[in-house]
Amino acid sequence: MYIKQGQVFNTPEKTEENEHYLQTEEGKVYKVSETVIFVWDRLNGQTELNDINREIQRITEVEEDKLKDFSQTIVKQLEEVDLVAQV
Repeated sequence: MYIKQGQVFNTPEKTEENEHYLQTEEGKVYKVSETVIFVWDRLNGQTELNDINREIQRITEVEEDKLKDFSQTIVKQLEEVDLVAQV
């Protein structure tokens, strides 16, 4: 399981309503998609990635087998930049 690290970063320079940023504990800021925010926000150290995939599947109505590795891919990328840690 995984737990989120860092925080949502709100910048006054945001030019578009749908721009999202995450900031690491070291202060690095990354522009991310709404889907990444959705996944990152649910990483509480107790929620399984399969549960997140099921929630995405329910909302988007995409076939579950097409989402099999979706959250895992996002989490691995977030882990590489210290926005997620494995617990």
